[in-house]
Amino acid sequence: MQLPAGAGVWPAFWLDGVNGICKTRTTNSAEIDILEAFGVDMTKAHENTHIWAPNDSQVSATGSVTTQAGMTTGFHVYGCLINADFIHFYIDGFEVANTPTLPEEALPLYVMVDLALGDGFPIDIPSPTRMYVDYIRAYAP
Repeated sequence: MQLPAGAGVWPAFWLDGVNGICKTRTTNSAEIDILEAFGVDMTKAHENTHIWAPNDSQVSATGSVTTQAGMTTGFHVYGCLINADFIHFYIDGFEVANTPTLPEEALPLYVMVDLALGDGFPIDIPSPTRMYVDYIRAYAP
């Protein structure tokens, strides 16, 4: 992916629990942010995990931030590997973070890519704003 620049951009590549997509979540659901970037500082790649309760309250969260130059000027490969014991986060094939795997994170997950604009950050968005995605691959054992 090559990310857009601009104070109000909020690009993300993430996984969301199948139950988390439903309007009426009935059990806890995982969200794994493989990459989340905020336009106010596009040199920071955020890797986060969240567990959400049915009432949308956050049950648990972990996170790390990786300094990564060039996210808006060239393509980079972002990924994660979910094992029984740890979730491993990668940028360009190098592990940048890991966190223990919780039971909800081992359940089926949807792959999501989006470019949100604004939402609590300055709305100084260049027009047009583009995020480029060359490919997405998902593997399961």
